[in-house]
Amino acid sequence: MRRPELPERVRGTAAGLRAKARKAGDWIETALGVLVMPLALFAVCVMMLLFPALGFAFYYVCGVLPRLIWRHFRSVWRLSEGGSPGAAVTGGEPAGVPYLHRAGPRVFRALWQDAREEYAKEAVSALKRDYQMFTAKDRPRRRLEVFGDQCLGLLGCIYRGFWTLVVVLVTAVLFLSALLLHLLVWVVLTAGFRAFCGLCLAADRAGRRLTGTATVCPHPECGRFVALPVRLCPGCGARHRRLGPDRNGALHRTCRCGMRLPAAIVSGVRRLDARCPHCSRPMLRGDGRTHLVLIAGAPNSGRSVLVRSGLVQLARRVRSLGGSVGGGVPGAAATGLFGLRGGRRSLVLLDPPGSAFAEQSQVDAVDGLRHAHGLVLVIDGPALSAVRRASTGEDRERISSVPRAAQEPGETAERVLRNVASLPADRRPRRIAVVLTKTAALRRTSAGAGLADGDDAVRQWLVNAGAGNLVRLVEESAVPVRFLADEAGADGETDLGGLLLWTAGVPKGSRRRRVVPRLRLPRPVRGRRPAAARTGRARYTLLLSHVAGFVALPLTLVLLQTAALPATALFGLPAAYDRWADPLPGFTRDHDLTEIHQGVKWPTFTASYAAEGTSPAGPRTGVIGLWSTVGSLNASDWLGVDFGFPLPVSRVELVLGGVDPGRLEIQTPDAAGKWVARTVEHHVTELVPRLAQDEIEVGLTASAIRIVVPETDDPTGVSISTLRVWSPSSRLLRLRPSGSGLLLTSTVNRAVAVDVRPPVLPPGWRAASAGAPPRRVPAGATVSAGPRLIAEADARAGPVRYAVRITEDGHTATAVCVAWVTPAASGPRAEPIVCDGG
Repeated sequence: MRRPELPERVRGTAAGLRAKARKAGDWIETALGVLVMPLALFAVCVMMLLFPALGFAFYYVCGVLPRLIWRHFRSVWRLSEGGSPGAAVTGGEPAGVPYLHRAGPRVFRALWQDAREEYAKEAVSALKRDYQMFTAKDRPRRRLEVFGDQCLGLLGCIYRGFWTLVVVLVTAVLFLSALLLHLLVWVVLTAGFRAFCGLCLAADRAGRRLTGTATVCPHPECGRFVALPVRLCPGCGARHRRLGPDRNGALHRTCRCGMRLPAAIVSGVRRLDARCPHCSRPMLRGDGRTHLVLIAGAPNSGRSVLVRSGLVQLARRVRSLGGSVGGGVPGAAATGLFGLRGGRRSLVLLDPPGSAFAEQSQVDAVDGLRHAHGLVLVIDGPALSAVRRASTGEDRERISSVPRAAQEPGETAERVLRNVASLPADRRPRRIAVVLTKTAALRRTSAGAGLADGDDAVRQWLVNAGAGNLVRLVEESAVPVRFLADEAGADGETDLGGLLLWTAGVPKGSRRRRVVPRLRLPRPVRGRRPAAARTGRARYTLLLSHVAGFVALPLTLVLLQTAALPATALFGLPAAYDRWADPLPGFTRDHDLTEIHQGVKWPTFTASYAAEGTSPAGPRTGVIGLWSTVGSLNASDWLGVDFGFPLPVSRVELVLGGVDPGRLEIQTPDAAGKWVARTVEHHVTELVPRLAQDEIEVGLTASAIRIVVPETDDPTGVSISTLRVWSPSSRLLRLRPSGSGLLLTSTVNRAVAVDVRPPVLPPGWRAASAGAPPRRVPAGATVSAGPRLIAEADARAGPVRYAVRITEDGHTATAVCVAWVTPAASGPRAEPIVCDGG
């Protein structure tokens, strides 16, 4: 069936609609092509730039940075082992070098080299990846593809280089902070260790001097002075020649076998076996004082018999006093004395060979004379010249079996006494005993028939026997002298043991409690690891300091930024950082003085003329209105703001409408109340046609301000729809006014010096002093600065101004607060108008 034809008018209307639709479609297509497509392309470019940047940032921050830190700590753990402590030090001492001396410098050098290698490796690997991206020839590519790859490669190179630099710098800073703290702790520990070693060495030397550690070898064949005996290690028998506080240890040291040995008197170095450094023979060991008694006499004068008998009688005498003897040295006349007053002691009877006293030069070479506590002069009675001359043939036959000394006993004693007299007073023997030997044989002769026991009897007999010169020399030595006749083989007839104790200066009293010392051997190093790998607590202290140095810088920055540390912590670092981050001149905040407050009639707005429907207070903040000069016949008009008291003004912001007035003029009153034009700086910005914003930099202090508008020929005039007057105030203090005074709160992490100025009050009000105002506000503290406000009978509500002057590092700033005070029955109320809230 054929469709009926539409009328001509209908067909024309449909054609017109189709044409309009096509036109609209073309317009939409044009709009999309002009506006949407560039925006889409821009968004795509931004995403292409942003996503790789985020990807590289994530990769380097979450991948490369932790990997570098992990490698660094792994190197620190590996390098801090320090090697074997058993290496011998200079001089052949078989002791392990402490960890601080062994591994400190080497660890620092190795860490520095390892860090440089790691950072260089990371940078070189990044460069290699970029080079491979530009020069890859794995398959044939078209020019456009090559260009695209090169563009992406260049973008990736930029991103990779930037983040590589950031990561390397961050890890380098962290590494340097860790290394510096590591070095500081090592220096402090080393200095403290050496200082402690020095103190221990001084104390050890003083203890050795007081306790008489320095002695001579007890063996007659040696007899040389021993300042520090050789100590044997109980584990391996190594000979430690200088076992004392030194760089190897203050109180203890580690032998090369791993045994931990005492190195000072207080730690028990005397418990170790001792050897003479000259003859390598055993010496006495023990914790007590060593007393040396030198036996001097001519050959064959009976010294050996005297020493053996003396040891027997000494043991008997000590036991009678409640003590005991023991711990002697084989081949030497030395023994330990226990249980006597004064603690454990050692007694050494040094009996040099008889030839050592044959000549004066040989006597001078005897070391025992310079270190002996006591001296025993052995006088061979039958060898005295007077006895030989007085002996008859029958007397000689009776004592023919008794050996006699070939030398005159008096001459030998005189050589010894001359040597003693030549010594310093503190080096001389403190007591001298003269023992007459072979008295059993001497009493069988006519010359010795009248010899009796006792100190005076022996002395008198020697004087009568021609040894008066010897007695005189002994008594002139200015030391206590005793004489004794030793009858060899007689038990208890002579107190030879008591004489030896007296000569050595050993107290004879017994202790209240008998103490038998136990020998405690040094303990070896414990643990599964061998002694060569032992590092001790020093290694872990340095490792902890390294970790602390790694986290110290970021943690310190966080604490400083959040003001979590007290101002005086870390030698005042928080205060210095706060002063640098928030300096006094720049730490200010501007307040809008024209902002409206409910119930507050401040400030006062005036004008020379206001058009109908406008008012001077119309442009202030919070009011919907304006001020206009339409219809004004004045040559110039002005809009004024009166504060009532001087306030600092930093800038004035205006929004101008109507005709362009050109440059506006800013006027403020001088001291005489005359309005004076000020030099200001304008910053005009056109918002829309016939509407502009003018920001005027003022920078002065005034009690009122006027904006003068010049005359214009345009009947539309000039209008101001927005007026803002900004006043700067320091943010270092938060001022909170009240009727009872003013509270000052520090908003910074440092103390500031303040000068509280008197408040400017409205009529009918007065200020009552509440004490001396503060001169300093501590960090983060709140102090009361007064004064207290008092309302008179005619007082009305009005504005009051507070000002606090702040001084720091030669700079001065002022914190200003304006409040609206209202009298009330319960006391004045103060509502802040312009106060910094921190």
